[in-house]
Amino acid sequence: MKNEAQLAVFTCKVCGKTFNEGRRLGGHVRQAHPTPKPGALGEKRELGDLDGVSASKVLEMWKAGAEPFDILTSLKLHPRFVKEVLKEYDELLIEWKRFKEA
Repeated sequence: MKNEAQLAVFTCKVCGKTFNEGRRLGGHVRQAHPTPKPGALGEKRELGDLDGVSASKVLEMWKAGAEPFDILTSLKLHPRFVKEVLKEYDELLIEWKRFKEA
């Protein structure tokens, strides 16, 4: 059995707490000091000017008959962004159609 001088010490860079095992340090860091990921579920993001301009360009290309892949590659946007823009546009069209029929 190793004595305390031979045990490796793992120190948390955030709070300075020490652990005898790397696994315990990893668990501590994940639990005590989580890092929020951009676009994580539950995080609401408001559309800024850049997103509005990008969404406008997506819709322009879509109306002109461009394929989604062409929109992604030419505007260099994330597929989820393009999908969300097109989904919201489709929902708006359905809503407007219902409103006109009423």
